[in-house]
Amino acid sequence: MKSRKAIAFLLSFVVAFSLCCPVQVLALDETNESGITFTVELDKSSVPVSTTAQTVYMTVKPSEQITIDGFSYYVTCAKSLNVSGFSGETLGLSNENWESSNDFCSKSEFEGNVQTNDLGTIAITVPGDTPEGIYTVGVSNIYLTANNYEVWEGNESAESPAYATTTLTVGNPSAYSAGISTTNTAVSIEDSVAISINATHTTATQFASSEIILSYDSSKLTYVSTTNVDSSRVNSSTAGTLKIEDCGADKNLGNGIYTVNFTAAAKGEATVTLTGAAFSDKKNAEKKDLTAAAISTASTTVKISKNYSVSYPNETYISGNTQVEEGQNYTLTVLDYANYNYTVTATMGGNDTTVIDNEDGTYTVNEVSGDLVFSVSRSGKTVDITYATTTGVTLPKNTTATYGTDFTFDLPTEDHYTITLDSAVYTGTETTVEYSIESGKVTIKGDKLTGNITLTLNKVQADATVSVEGTGASDAAGYVAYATPGEAYTLTVTEDSKYTYSVTVKVNGNAKNLTNDVSGQYTLAAADVVAGTIVFTVNKTVKSEGISVAAYLTLNGTSMWLIKNETAKLDGSVYTYKGENMYWSDGYNAYCTLVIAESQPTMDAADFAIVTGTANEITGYDVNKTGKVDANDAQLVYNMYNAQYSGFTEDVTIIKYLLADANHSGAVDTNDVAAVISSILNS
Repeated sequence: MKSRKAIAFLLSFVVAFSLCCPVQVLALDETNESGITFTVELDKSSVPVSTTAQTVYMTVKPSEQITIDGFSYYVTCAKSLNVSGFSGETLGLSNENWESSNDFCSKSEFEGNVQTNDLGTIAITVPGDTPEGIYTVGVSNIYLTANNYEVWEGNESAESPAYATTTLTVGNPSAYSAGISTTNTAVSIEDSVAISINATHTTATQFASSEIILSYDSSKLTYVSTTNVDSSRVNSSTAGTLKIEDCGADKNLGNGIYTVNFTAAAKGEATVTLTGAAFSDKKNAEKKDLTAAAISTASTTVKISKNYSVSYPNETYISGNTQVEEGQNYTLTVLDYANYNYTVTATMGGNDTTVIDNEDGTYTVNEVSGDLVFSVSRSGKTVDITYATTTGVTLPKNTTATYGTDFTFDLPTEDHYTITLDSAVYTGTETTVEYSIESGKVTIKGDKLTGNITLTLNKVQADATVSVEGTGASDAAGYVAYATPGEAYTLTVTEDSKYTYSVTVKVNGNAKNLTNDVSGQYTLAAADVVAGTIVFTVNKTVKSEGISVAAYLTLNGTSMWLIKNETAKLDGSVYTYKGENMYWSDGYNAYCTLVIAESQPTMDAADFAIVTGTANEITGYDVNKTGKVDANDAQLVYNMYNAQYSGFTEDVTIIKYLLADANHSGAVDTNDVAAVISSILNS
């Protein structure tokens, strides 16, 4: 058990330690299993500028109720403000618990443990004529004891954050904010480290004078210089602390107003902290101090390691970092491992070292202790080439090929036959291998040799094969599928009078002329019949002599057009327009349909066809298709004519629009309304 004297010694040690070191955590138990944190709260966050002194009260609060029998902490506040007293009803605090010389508060005279929701309230005086600004106040180095001054144990333990702060606004100061914009820096020993300071203002874009205070780990970082400021205005004489006092011409706010340059001196993590920042413009220099800036990002951590260089040949097929941290394993990756055999060796610090082949395209050197130099060589993997046939071709001998080197072979020749490469696939799959053929020589590029390949050769008769394609191909049924080279070939097409026919031919992909001296017979000249392929294309389109288009009806925002094909009515067949059956109208003596378009559509014969089926007929005055003709049929025609609709709907369909032309004039108007009414009156 510790005595009160021992506790007092510990508390005094806290004070001394806090005065000579950057802000840090001091607590009896650093595990902080209970998760307690601390905040400070002001009874008012701002006060006006005044010629008389003003007092605000700052209360220190834990995140939950705590049980203690002793505590201490160090009060921090801006130099323009004063700590003037302490109080705390639960803890019995008074000014006797305050060491004014150090702004230090402590109490260890409790009789046993007490429960509390705060650690007292500090009175802070804002002297008269204090300049307007934003002032930081808070506490640090919170130290707690319990259970007769023993170290807190288990879930009873608690540790404060490094500090708890808030800001007090005096008057209506300009709103400066500053911070460190460099984060998560990782470097090697002797590397340069640049820490960038940024600053912003709610309205201003420039500043004239400033004060920047940084703390840093001088055991791991060596200060070198600060950019954007004369070196005579930087105090770096105290290791671990840097103070910049700058003034003069206007400078832009933003990122990199100052860049502090260090050299990494030792391994480990080094923290750089912005402990203070203040700014002013030229005008405020006449009667005001610098304005304190709110700290946005207070610190950054530099991870310093000892690194070794890594070099390797031919980066086109090797991937890896060019540095490795001392003691770490280094892994090199080779590219296209599936298609190349690699040999990888290395030296470390000038001596041969073991390289582990991970058999997945990566190679590892463990526990690096010196510069690595890799030597890498590779050769393409070998694949098997197997020949096959289904038509009795005399095959070449099976062979091999090497990835990265083109593989070629000549197609065999045989009298009266043409031998072709029917397929090239990766053996055991249906995946095609890309290849080219020129003058009977087959070539497979080296980058396609990624697996064993099977080449299937076939032979065909050296006559020309004939085929027919196109929309009218069925009208050439029964054609002879072969042509003898050097003899003319005639294709007979049974032409339907309702269609216009177009017949063309290509021989081995080249267009040739045809003669058509006899109706339905198209002849390819003997000189054009050669071995290979002859492809006739027979296309037919519906004859367009009777096709017309005219304005039918004005809609709400667009127009409707009547398309007619004046031709004989088909038996068992029907005309279509763009794949949709047309309607038969005895009134028009034509097939018809409707389309909606802003301007008159262009008629293309290719849009029309004849298919098996029966056309719906447009007849009578039952416009709304209810089965009965009444005034509502006339009303629907009236609605259509007066542009009540903007198009076809589930209820107002094409056939209803077509029925609306009751007098078969080719357009819907008031005469059609009269025609429907007349049919009702005369029925």
